[in-house]
Order: sequence, then structure tokens, then C-alpha cells
Amino acid sequence: MILLRINQVLAVFVLVAGVDEEMPFSQEKHQPVQEEHYIDGKHNVKYDQESIMGSEEAKRKLEGLSLEQAKQELSSIVHRMDTNNDREIDEEELANWILTNYKQMDDEEALNHFSGQDENKDGKLTWQEYFNKQYGYTSAELQSMKENLNLQSPDIQQLLRIINDDEQRFNMADENNDHKLDAVEYRAFYYPSDYGHMHELEINRSLIDLDTNQDGNVSLDEFMGVHNMEDEWEDVEKERFGELDKNKDAMLDREELRPWILPDHLVIAREEAIHLILSADDDKDMVLSEKEIVNHIGLFIGRDSDGNVKEEL
Repeated sequence: MILLRINQVLAVFVLVAGVDEEMPFSQEKHQPVQEEHYIDGKHNVKYDQESIMGSEEAKRKLEGLSLEQAKQELSSIVHRMDTNNDREIDEEELANWILTNYKQMDDEEALNHFSGQDENKDGKLTWQEYFNKQYGYTSAELQSMKENLNLQSPDIQQLLRIINDDEQRFNMADENNDHKLDAVEYRAFYYPSDYGHMHELEINRSLIDLDTNQDGNVSLDEFMGVHNMEDEWEDVEKERFGELDKNKDAMLDREELRPWILPDHLVIAREEAIHLILSADDDKDMVLSEKEIVNHIGLFIGRDSDGNVKEEL
């Protein structure tokens, strides 16, 4: 019975994580936008719209709006982007707006998940509440599985490692050490890469997975060995390894792995800002006017010139 439930839990983790065994491990890292920017080599405008609109509340404002109303809403967004009030949106202003939206989307998702975990609705989540809800085991059953760990099946060992990782992350997120997570602390637990005090733990956890010979570094074989991947992904990951290997010693140390384990969302936001400017900068001055943004309403919030939804959010 316990083994059946273990298999069910592991299957749920694969489904929730969206793990595709043909995708490189690095592609499973937390990305700020759920949409892929390019699908089969084709630009996906939904990625841009997610970056500009951010939260579900902001997206709901667009529902049922006429073209003129949508333009007014977009103009309002432009005015809020323009922090120096020079009537132009430069790369920094656009990147900061996008980065704020990334954080809002993460917080919104984490809060929704927190509400589902907090069964007694007291605004606090204990480890026991989380464990019972997430895994469906009693403490006695967990203790039984921990006994004679080396004799347990690989599935049980994998499940126990996942539970242990979760508990370590839970304790690190509990900044006031009251053995409970409030909604703010839970955000750090849910998206640790967004919070600096969680970073070292995340690096440690990733190193345990990657550094199979436990020498403190990650070789190319260890880096590539996380998944069986197709030839085109092998080439991508070999190139990525070479970019990360700053001292060219054919090994990745802790600091070289840091940007791979903890992708910098500001870098991603800047890349998106440059992409949007190049796409909408009609006069090629590398800043965007309100008129340019509104004229490219389909790119920014998904309406065409007739007022129809171009790509639904």
C-alpha cells in the first residue's frame, strides 16, 4: 500500500513539475513567464503580453474592452512605466516594469498555492500541514520509511530525498523561526530563486543532484548526465557548459554554477525589453513613445487594429 502511494506521489511530482525527459535539466529551472517565447522557431506574442500585463488582475481589466478602451488602458500603463516623465520609455524603464511583473506573477501564484495548503485558514502553514497535504502520509508512516534507509527501494529513497529537500527549504524560509510560514515566507519557500536568503540552499541542493562523484565540482559528463537528451539538446547544453566554465578548466565550481541554478530575472527582463523596443521602435531611436507602443497594441496587449483579440491572454 505504501509503495503504491509512493509511486502515485512521484507521478504527481513529474506531472506538476512538467518534466519532459527530453528537455535538458536547465530548462526545468524556474522561468518568470510560463509561455515559451519561441515555439518551433516561431515568435510567440503571448510571452510579450504576459511580460507587459503581469498579474491576472491586470489581464482581467482587458476583458470586454473595446479597441479604444484597450488603447486607453495601454496608455495608462505607458504613463506608469515612464518613471522619469520624459514621455519616452527607455530600456531601463521597460525592463524594470517587466521585472516587477515577473515578481507579481510569482507572488500571485505562490499565494494561490499557499491558500490551498493552509487547510485551517489561519494564515499560517506548519510543516505538518504542508507534509500531510502534499504527501498524504502520517508522521508514523514517514518514520517507518526512514528506518533502515539503505535497505529501502530506490523509489522510497527518492521520495525521502524530496521530502527532506522540502523540509530544509521550509525551515530556511521560516525567517522568524516560529515553525510556521506566513504568506510572505511561503513565497520564498515556493520560489526560492526570488529570495537571496534561499540561494545557498538551492545551490547546495542542486550540487547534490549534479556532483555524482562528490568532488565539489561538476564535470561535463555530470552536467550532461542529468537527462538522456537528443542530439540537438546535447549541442545546446555543451555550449551552455562552455559559457558557464569561466576559467576553462573543464569543470564547473559552485560560483560558475550559480547563474545556471539561479537565473537572473533582471537579465531576462532586459532581454525582453530590448526585444520589445526593436519590435516597436518605428523611428529607430531605441526608445519607445506612447504612440509607438499604442500603434503596436497587438504586441503589447493582444489587440489588432480592428479591436479584436489578436492572441488571447
